[in-house]
Amino acid sequence: MRDLLFATMILVVLSVLWIIARAIILRGKCLDDEEIRAFVRGKIDGSSSEYQRMASHLGTCEKCQEQMRMIQFGKPLDEHLVEE
Repeated sequence: MRDLLFATMILVVLSVLWIIARAIILRGKCLDDEEIRAFVRGKIDGSSSEYQRMASHLGTCEKCQEQMRMIQFGKPLDEHLVEE
């Protein structure tokens, strides 16, 4: 009986560790342009885990933040200028 309880506890701990590790890995994965466009246009349900993952990532990833700004506002003006 004691061994069964111990094995169950080990399985629970491993499951929790797996969930945490998976969340960390997914949070670190950059979003593609389609995901960012959907997020910006409000096409992702705000109560979904996908929305939470995307919002969390956009809150920490400068690369994705810059891409989101490009999607929202277009290229900066100085990138349109022609050098003489």
